Amino acid sequence: MSVAILEPSSLMPANYSEVYGSQVVTSLFTPLVTFDPGTNETRLGVASEINSGDSQHWDVRIAPGWTFHNGEPVTASSFVDAWNFNASRDAAQLNSYVFGNIQGYDEVSSGSATAMSG
Repeated sequence: MSVAILEPSSLMPANYSEVYGSQVVTSLFTPLVTFDPGTNETRLGVASEINSGDSQHWDVRIAPGWTFHNGEPVTASSFVDAWNFNASRDAAQLNSYVFGNIQGYDEVSSGSATAMSG
């Protein structure tokens, strides 16, 4: 048996535009949370805990021991930097529009503010 997919348009999580990119990117990177397709339950991925008192502001703790493929540690700043890059108009990521419903997106995408802090 052999399996194949087409080449993804990008390996950048916010820059692919087709299902092939999604299949490859989700195989390369572990998100903060994952979902059990059988039960639809949320499971922690890179996050060790996620809390919110108002469902608008979130406190996300990164589980220790996660590293990038090059061995560098994954930190909260890693996620903040990635989200700020993905939301930036200057980065021209195809999927940056998904941040559009987040309050403050216009300021961040224009470069006049920083979305989050690590």
